[in-house]
Amino acid sequence: KLIDLNQEMMRYSTRFNSYYSKLYELAGNINEDEKAKADFTSAYGKLQLQVQSIQESMEQDLFELNRFKTVLDKDSSNLSIKADEAIKTLQGSSGDIVKLREDIKRIQGEIQAELTTILNRPQEIIKGSINIGKQVFT
Repeated sequence: KLIDLNQEMMRYSTRFNSYYSKLYELAGNINEDEKAKADFTSAYGKLQLQVQSIQESMEQDLFELNRFKTVLDKDSSNLSIKADEAIKTLQGSSGDIVKLREDIKRIQGEIQAELTTILNRPQEIIKGSINIGKQVFT
């Protein structure tokens, strides 16, 4: 819409520039020549209609932009509220999330330590595999 409005204003500028010299010439003869007066009035009326059209478009665009701003402000506010609620929920009143994260890190460390212990005892792994094989085939 703003691009269209800008195009309308550029068309008006072009039309005004092309009419200006003619209007200036007609204005000099307006009191002496009825045709000059009619032509001046006609050209001026066309320019004025175009200005009114542009003004109405600008007012409509301004109204729509203000409406969009209002909706955007409301959506932004709602998003902020929802984000705050999500953060509070994640933190919990007793800090559950923080505690759970600590527990996960601790358990991951324990698992890593157990895997390291297992991998550092290849003989036991071989014996365990042989024992599993014996139990499966007997």
